[in-house]
Amino acid sequence: MNKKKWMIKSVMTAVIATSVFAITIPAEAASSTILKKTVNTVKKGPIIQSGKIKSKNNLMSISNQKAAIKTKEASQYTASIKKEIESAAKALKDKKVELAADHLAKVDYFVKQAGKMGLSKSSKLIKDATSKLPQTLSEFNKKGTLYVASSTNATKPTVFGPAKGNQTINHTVFVYAGSNEHIKLTNLNVNANIIVKGTITGAGSVYFDHVKVNKVKGIGGSVIVQDIAEQGLYLRAVQAGEVIVNDSNTSTLVAENGVKVQKLTVSENAGLKGAVTLESKGKGTFSEVTLAAKGPTGVILKGDFSSSKVTVTGKGSKVSIFKAGVV
Repeated sequence: MNKKKWMIKSVMTAVIATSVFAITIPAEAASSTILKKTVNTVKKGPIIQSGKIKSKNNLMSISNQKAAIKTKEASQYTASIKKEIESAAKALKDKKVELAADHLAKVDYFVKQAGKMGLSKSSKLIKDATSKLPQTLSEFNKKGTLYVASSTNATKPTVFGPAKGNQTINHTVFVYAGSNEHIKLTNLNVNANIIVKGTITGAGSVYFDHVKVNKVKGIGGSVIVQDIAEQGLYLRAVQAGEVIVNDSNTSTLVAENGVKVQKLTVSENAGLKGAVTLESKGKGTFSEVTLAAKGPTGVILKGDFSSSKVTVTGKGSKVSIFKAGVV
């Protein structure tokens, strides 16, 4: 399974593992004068006329043009990496841990994009761009845990958590999955909250398997869903005080076997742009269900909610019961 841990001991591996190609810049394109001239040449128009290349010099010029364009695009990503790391550090200084997590998730995205442009983890540009990342992650890891999806294979999601036994985490866990990405948390005991979010590209699918979310000294115990894909959030053998759905887009939450949640809340902001589908595959999964969504499509209940106390609080809220559903 594809694993990626955002811990300081493996910081460079976690962030730069997706950058596997190297870029070679011709000597002619190395100087700023030649680089500028090359880029300007691209703007003027093609060198190939009537399907024929004029000379070897022109062939070399085309190569230089491509290298210059690629270098320029790659440098834009590295600039974004540095900016997001600096923003994360500032957010931590201001005690805004969730905002810091957002910036660090963007670092991961831009590193992946730079890798697609040919910048390997050993390239000088990436090393320079991420020079302050270890220190920033070290500070972040004192206050939160960051899990970012990398798999685009639904059958092989990015997995966090031990294969056997349990891992205990005593601070907020931030889970990020982008469009067409899949992530799974397993065998975790979280003494805080878990916050599920999307990325720059959109939202992905999230799986919790044998995850316990505990309230400690009146704090934590909630799974807060800010952004998930239409395919949704899947819970299996999960225990939590509350699951809160805030996703304004179309979203799906599926509770499979062994799920015990005291309260499920669909907030007013949920489903403003699409339906919220809640599915319970077992009796007594949710003790209480509060539906406050005011979206035009409303909330769809599927499965067995016969043991749940369902309350509709949203003014004008629409609630539909899928056929064979029990409420």
